Amino acid sequence: MMENAQEIGRIKKDDQTDVIVRRGDFKGRSYVDIREYLKTESYQGFTKRGVMLPADIYPDLVQQLNKG
Repeated sequence: MMENAQEIGRIKKDDQTDVIVRRGDFKGRSYVDIREYLKTESYQGFTKRGVMLPADIYPDLVQQLNKG
């Protein structure tokens, strides 16, 4: 689990699911986490659906996304 996680942004996927972008630390390194957050009657929290990337590659990721 990430320590000191700070939400950067949130995208509504559907009535029960948001995609949340967070930045935080894990095992002494900084990461950007992009993960689904589910809100249902039986469960509320982050799912396994997502990716956690080292924060130092984040600028390169944004650059690649802007190329498209």
